[in-house]
Amino acid sequence: MQLEEIMKFTPSHTNFELSPYTGLDRDSWIEAAQYLLAGIFNNIKDSEAPVVMPRYETEVTYPSKDAPLWRIKAEVFEGLCRSFFISAPLIHIKPDLELNGINVREYYKKQVLYAVTKGEKNYVLNYSDMRELDKSGNPVAVYQQTVE
Repeated sequence: MQLEEIMKFTPSHTNFELSPYTGLDRDSWIEAAQYLLAGIFNNIKDSEAPVVMPRYETEVTYPSKDAPLWRIKAEVFEGLCRSFFISAPLIHIKPDLELNGINVREYYKKQVLYAVTKGEKNYVLNYSDMRELDKSGNPVAVYQQTVE
């Protein structure tokens, strides 16, 4: 079996009368979201670990090997935010959803609090903290432009 066959989402059902182009209905989209989120959670070792995906290069993508702390925290923040966009509707629909042995609702409840609580390992810093760490003197240097 080839990798693209293993990592391919195939909806369990389609409805081309309801959705003539894709055949995807509400249940199909929920199934797709759970498939994507399962891929993310397969890379989270436990409920204390942040959403940081494995990387195989560090020269082009951020944070680089010698990145300042605020850039490393931006990676944690971005992983939390982007994955939560997928998780939020699933948490509403399936509040007891477990992926990789982790309750998704409890995971985000904990990680969002960690992200905004000074002193926690997964605290992602506030603007003042980032400015204090950045010595460039540029007031916008600490913004990570890919976190919208």
